[in-house]
Amino acid sequence: MSRASDTLDPWASDTSESKGRASDSFGRRDGNQIRMAVRGPAAPAGPLEIGHAVQLFCDAKNAEGLSPRTVRWYSDILRRAVARFGAHAVLDEIEAPTWRTWLVELRATLAPVSVAGYVRCLHVFGNWLAAEELSEAVAIRRLAKPRVPRKLIEPLNDDELRELLARAGTRDQAILLLLLDTGLRVSEAAGIRFRDLRPDGAIKVMGKGAKERLVPVGTSSRRAIGRYLAQRGRGEP
Repeated sequence: MSRASDTLDPWASDTSESKGRASDSFGRRDGNQIRMAVRGPAAPAGPLEIGHAVQLFCDAKNAEGLSPRTVRWYSDILRRAVARFGAHAVLDEIEAPTWRTWLVELRATLAPVSVAGYVRCLHVFGNWLAAEELSEAVAIRRLAKPRVPRKLIEPLNDDELRELLARAGTRDQAILLLLLDTGLRVSEAAGIRFRDLRPDGAIKVMGKGAKERLVPVGTSSRRAIGRYLAQRGRGEP
């Protein structure tokens, strides 16, 4: 594999300009704490209310070590359910037709794939309630997943890619080439830090499910990243 320049550093710029250490972040991972959708006192005696059920579920998923992004996804969806039915609505008194009516209402503002995501979230929520013996949650667990139309995504051709790269700045060129070269998720690329760049030209990536892996990076991508790091080292934007 050819190097980006005559240096032994595969991440070096392919120019002869002086290089400095880049910022320790090639993108920043959101480390903020998740704010729970619903907060309240300890579980009261009597029927389980949906507001408290959501609180217990989100706290449990946080304690299980799920990624903040995943917990936030659950929380955002279930918070909308709480807003729709009221925090003090008894969970087992919300019948299946009522849940289905809500899903139909969501179609006015959400794409079919998003509504299907809501149903997946509700299934996880209902299964957890049943497993914890907090509620049978039959109405939630038996919701049918809506059909989602499959759309073919047309890839960019070579000329379109060249034009896109030509219009991009140094930073965006590095990001685009890295994504095209490795197939990383956008969230994975955003989480890369300077210390994740390895001397052998690979990148350590934190993937879905908090699983780390090493991803080999091609010469063009390494050169683009090297140019970006050199630019950052000179204090340029």
